[in-house]
Amino acid sequence: MRPGAAEILHTEALPCGYTLRFVKTREDGRYPALPLPELLVIDDRGAADPSFRLVDSCRIVRRREKREILRAVMDYDARFPLDPPWRRTLRSMEKEWMIHNVAWRLGLCAESARHVDLNNAEEGRGWRHFFRRGIALAARRLLRRLRRRTAADGETGR
Repeated sequence: MRPGAAEILHTEALPCGYTLRFVKTREDGRYPALPLPELLVIDDRGAADPSFRLVDSCRIVRRREKREILRAVMDYDARFPLDPPWRRTLRSMEKEWMIHNVAWRLGLCAESARHVDLNNAEEGRGWRHFFRRGIALAARRLLRRLRRRTAADGETGR
């Protein structure tokens, strides 16, 4: 393995043709880029809000494939449980993934929407919750840009 590369905990080949590569969360945030049909699944169940992150999940659009992937994540969790437990329903995860894909395709918070983070706190949340969160995130980013521009204009005397 390359220095600094994420250690693969588990590999799961699915009938739909995808291969899931499960890795632990890294402090440096560096993960391998995987070409389709491979999908990187970051196991962050050791956090206060346990989660799995599906990297570049926006590339997967077929419902049948999403369901198969989500079931494989649920099976992985059942085979290798941690405490506190990760608890998500298939229906809730499907909905969250769909919302992420829609936001990504519309270019709304594209970097955040590119990956779906299946954490316990999002269980049962609907469109309204994610819409509000997206608006708040976009507003924070816009304010940061405006502050930087104002600070830069002040330094140049404009």
